[in-house]
Amino acid sequence: METNKLKVTYDLSVDDLAAFVFFHQRKSPAARRHTSGCLFPAAAIMLAIPTLALIFNKKPIVEAIADLWMLFLFPFLFLAFTFPILKWQTKRMSQHLLREGRSMGFYGPHSLLLNEDGLHETKDAGETFRKWSAVEKMIITPSHLFIYTSGVEAFVVPRTAFPGDQDSIYFCEYILKCSDLTGHDVPQQIRSGTHILSGNT
Repeated sequence: METNKLKVTYDLSVDDLAAFVFFHQRKSPAARRHTSGCLFPAAAIMLAIPTLALIFNKKPIVEAIADLWMLFLFPFLFLAFTFPILKWQTKRMSQHLLREGRSMGFYGPHSLLLNEDGLHETKDAGETFRKWSAVEKMIITPSHLFIYTSGVEAFVVPRTAFPGDQDSIYFCEYILKCSDLTGHDVPQQIRSGTHILSGNT
């Protein structure tokens, strides 16, 4: 076991933490259900208005559609523009919230050490230890590594903390070995896009 490859030291920025919050809110089933539950009913109501107008309109159908086509188009434009705007607002709000209050100790110099007992994180705000049994999933994105230890908590490691792909592969494969996250091709996922590694995949 190469101990030096099982410890990473890095500066965690507000943007790194905001990236985790943004990713979690975008991928969380509960958050997605909430967003869809708000937007799609609103779009359905917008679509119902011209539909009812078309049904009760006494003009020829082609002429009525020509009069109402903008109203039929509006719900789809609403969804097309609202989702990107919500993503942008979520990212900005995450950054603002993380800068509020006494959160300074949660970003800045960090180190994360892996050993047989679990994961040890050291930062200005103190130390955090989690046993391997607490690891629920590991998410590899092009810019970050998120090691979830609960539904809303994760160790956030920027990919820039690793000198190269081989070091991040070694680090991630050690996590898979010690936790229950098995059956994944880490080298392929390190070099490609976003992947969620969990015991259910």
